[in-house]
Amino acid sequence: MLEVAAVASHLADTVEDKDINKKDIVEWALLHDMGNIVKFKDFISPHMKLGEDYWRKVQKKFTQKYSDDAHQATIKIIKEMNLVNEQPILHLIENNDFRAISHNGYQSIETRICDYADMCVSPHGIVGFDKRIEDLIKRYKLDKSDLSTKTRKENSIELNKKVNFELKTINKIDFSDLIEKLSEYDISLKI
Repeated sequence: MLEVAAVASHLADTVEDKDINKKDIVEWALLHDMGNIVKFKDFISPHMKLGEDYWRKVQKKFTQKYSDDAHQATIKIIKEMNLVNEQPILHLIENNDFRAISHNGYQSIETRICDYADMCVSPHGIVGFDKRIEDLIKRYKLDKSDLSTKTRKENSIELNKKVNFELKTINKIDFSDLIEKLSEYDISLKI
């Protein structure tokens, strides 16, 4: 989520439309995959400090409490967090699900930026849009003419017209300082 936030933050800084709400975009990115644990099939990773049995138990609890759909689980978790900025974040999350994008398109420049940033980051880091789309087609066995893929490709073309650099170079940018800075980002909760 930090890598997605770094890409999204960079895009928000470079897009020509200066009326965008960067705070909403960054907060969306930092929270957008909170429910993803419900969809993990494999917990074997060098980054996992605790064993697979532990994570299977956590996954079961999340699935029971929130949903077995990662998108719905994320929405429920965010509603439970009591965020000051809850409504704009929920709006972005609800409009950045592949189902919403496929059926309704993009609702704003913020939704375009959020989805594009998410489509540049794979479980292996910032890989760029084309490589991420290839990964999704392979991992989810999508047809190359899948509506969500087609819509996202069209978004990349439109978004490329609105930024002051070539989007295809996103995976060449060193985001390490921005990721470090975002790791300390403070999201406000209602008290």
